[in-house]
Amino acid sequence: MQQANADPKRRLVLEAVPKVTFFKGGKTPPQDDPFPACMAAIHQYLAEFPPSFVLPENNPWHAVHVWYMGITGTGFRSAWQPPRGGLGASCVFNISEDPMEPLRRGFNAAGWRTKLLPRPSLVPSLGLEQTSDTSREEMLAAIRDSLERGLPVVALGVVGPPEPGLITGYDDGGDTLIGWSFFQDHCADDPTVSFEPNGMYRKRDWYGTTLGVMPITERGPAPSARESAIDALRFGLKVMGTQQVRGLPTGQAALEAWGGCLKDPDQHSLDRPEELRQAHEAHWFSVGRLAEARAWCGGFLDRVSGTIPELDAPLSDAAGCCYDIHDICWAIWQFTVEDRWPHRSDARFADPGTRCRMEALLRICQKLDGIAAGGLERALETAK
Repeated sequence: MQQANADPKRRLVLEAVPKVTFFKGGKTPPQDDPFPACMAAIHQYLAEFPPSFVLPENNPWHAVHVWYMGITGTGFRSAWQPPRGGLGASCVFNISEDPMEPLRRGFNAAGWRTKLLPRPSLVPSLGLEQTSDTSREEMLAAIRDSLERGLPVVALGVVGPPEPGLITGYDDGGDTLIGWSFFQDHCADDPTVSFEPNGMYRKRDWYGTTLGVMPITERGPAPSARESAIDALRFGLKVMGTQQVRGLPTGQAALEAWGGCLKDPDQHSLDRPEELRQAHEAHWFSVGRLAEARAWCGGFLDRVSGTIPELDAPLSDAAGCCYDIHDICWAIWQFTVEDRWPHRSDARFADPGTRCRMEALLRICQKLDGIAAGGLERALETAK
């Protein structure tokens, strides 16, 4: 951890906190799920690995991200994003019926204690209970306290939608927040957003767009790697078996709904180009989310196999299914790639024969997901 540059009354910035962002190419593996990426970035800044974490030979900080993809249930989810439905299906809050469970699991596995300080606008959408608002003064005091202890703050919102990002500093006595957001590149027209020389966002009038903060209040004892892994397998199996979260199809139901949409001719007509574009975009996005989730889920299961050798056989089978799903997703993408990835052809997507072949591959993914779940069940039986 590097020292912050600080005049704590006016400005304090933890300059060396790694950037979290959507994949834009390059040698670094994709880390497109905000909360696991935030957890990995905090670990990297603190130069601390999760408790009992076995250091891999290559790319250790990405391995931490993969670890939290499993711990939080993110790697086990299947989310179908209907056309015109926004990005809600892939949000961390829609992994479990308890929206905060994935975040709590991440913090607990790290041995970090936290407290959600939410705004009322966050509460009804997630079904949370809250008796009073968190004032700007309370929120800023918690942010400043965490940063002054050298700890970045996980924030919901500030810049963009209420997905997790990082607050890494403040300026102007707290009138401006500084940090990293997955969505900061989409704020060019927002007069309240500017940027630090190192690329971090600067957000004025931040209170209205900050739906909650989760500062690390204490670092203490954490479960062992074995305990965290087995608990994550139980949660992952639950996530895979859940068919609906707050009205959105999940698990096998999500893949079923997705396949049904591919067969629906009403959304795929060249005569309605905007509807066609939206349907293709929803499909394309969902392919990518499933591919990345299962790739890192496979990596997590391999890491658990190394931590708990007696679970190697069933988890290796499950990991193999996850890797196969990843590869099949890339094959599905190729049907509508135009020129080169990620450029896509709506006209190809409109062809019923093309969609029929993509649906057939998606059905194989469904079967593989069921086999992977069976591997988790066998592993948990062995672990008893």
